[in-house]
Amino acid sequence: MNKRLILVFLSFMLTSVLLFLRVGSLSVDEPLAKTAQTQSRYTLTFNRTRRPIYDCRLNRLVDEDTRYLAACLPTSETLPRFLNNQTLLLGESPEEKSALLTSGKPFLAESRLPQTGIPLTQVFEVPIRTGKNQLAPHIIGYTQDGEGVSGLEKALNDYLNEDSQTSRVTYAADGRRSVLAGAEIQTDLAPIPIAGVVLTLDNRIQEVIERIGAKSIQRGAVIVMEPSTGKIRAAASFPSYSASHLTEAMQDTENAPLLNRTFASYCVGSTFKIATAAAALSQGLPAETMFECKGWITVKGQTFRCHDLAGHGWITMDDAFKVSCNPYFIQLAQQFDPQILRNLASDLSFGRESEFLPGYASSSGSLPDAEELERPAGTANFSFGQGSLSATPIQVAQMICAVVNGGSTPAARLIEGYTDSGQVIDEPAEELLPVQAMTPEIAALLQEMLTACVMENENQYAKPQYVTAGGKTGTAQTGQLDENGKEKYLGWFAGFFPAESPRYVVSVVVEEARSGNQDASPVFQEIADALYAPVQMPAKLANR
Repeated sequence: MNKRLILVFLSFMLTSVLLFLRVGSLSVDEPLAKTAQTQSRYTLTFNRTRRPIYDCRLNRLVDEDTRYLAACLPTSETLPRFLNNQTLLLGESPEEKSALLTSGKPFLAESRLPQTGIPLTQVFEVPIRTGKNQLAPHIIGYTQDGEGVSGLEKALNDYLNEDSQTSRVTYAADGRRSVLAGAEIQTDLAPIPIAGVVLTLDNRIQEVIERIGAKSIQRGAVIVMEPSTGKIRAAASFPSYSASHLTEAMQDTENAPLLNRTFASYCVGSTFKIATAAAALSQGLPAETMFECKGWITVKGQTFRCHDLAGHGWITMDDAFKVSCNPYFIQLAQQFDPQILRNLASDLSFGRESEFLPGYASSSGSLPDAEELERPAGTANFSFGQGSLSATPIQVAQMICAVVNGGSTPAARLIEGYTDSGQVIDEPAEELLPVQAMTPEIAALLQEMLTACVMENENQYAKPQYVTAGGKTGTAQTGQLDENGKEKYLGWFAGFFPAESPRYVVSVVVEEARSGNQDASPVFQEIADALYAPVQMPAKLANR
């Protein structure tokens, strides 16, 4: 009997020792130790940081708006305060609100104010990446869940997410992840990133063109370019959109607000007569060359009509620019090899995309091929900007830049460089060489004629009040019909100011326009006055 008891006792002791050793091994097992540590914390994460996007003067173009976010801990003591609080947005329905408050778990909620007055609730002011008044939304783009979806946000996604950090609020919890009452709450806020990309855009100019364009253009685009460098100082597509209302924008198939029209190609119409004149002058045809406009012209059996059916009579190149006479430029283009015009157009940027970053470029547009130009009618259409020719507002601006830049076509630029400090550009973007499209003498002559088009033309709505300017209208056929069976037109104006020493080039395109002069020219006029005379700008813009 005693032996049996002794055996039972020894067996029990052996089992106890083995169990003790097993528990000891579990307590030092690394994966399980990590799990235990994880289970002792309950963490809320928010505000994943992303590198900024700056304008050319190192003003932030993103993260400008902020909101209040509250980290809330519902307990039996704080629950009544939550139920009666009107500051926190706790869900869209009573069911959602009840689920948050009765879970006993910490949660995040938007707050209307920087304080709630509720114990165990912390409020943080966090940036909104793309706010309601976001400038240049088509250029900047938008994000979803911290990843770029469109625009530069997408093209530079990896760069902008470098060194990304997340803010955290951590609560002590038991093994069942129930928060321990009275335990210290740990807050770890992510630092605001400084290193970022710098654009050529100027937020003051961007605000001006967005304000003016929004009231005048239902669908279209505006580009402001610095002629000596090709730097895009502003780019606006209309209608605009808000990242906070993406569903509405996607559903608006008629206006397509998400389409970046500054990068899209259009028929350019009479603005292209600048290129035709340059080609003719390069072939020795003087500006005094006269042709008769009878209101129409026949080329190899095909008739092309002037917008003035009565005709303009005998006119020079200067006159033809002022009245935008199609037959004059058609006759002009018949005097030389059309391939010369095509080559010049290429040197003026037509048919070439502007690649600002890998995978982020504007449309190349299109130039007529050799077969089309072998047909006299093809050359005729090409001479006044019709046929298969198409171009972006950026390319039309580059053509004007060449005229006022001694014949040199600059590459369009959107990236100024990169900054580490947020104070200076530490890594300038690579500069691309310009293309000499025409001689300085031809460019100067065209500049003079285009100035006369604006300043000496009584019926030109592009003439500013406060500054001299030059430029050319265009009314392009699209071949598309509206609901009444009438053809839709594109209205263009492309110009520069001040006329004597141009500082800015502006390209305006308006879809479904009456004419370029009626719908695009007034937009140019208002932009020129606003940029040249800051006193006319709202005080908040002039002083920025």
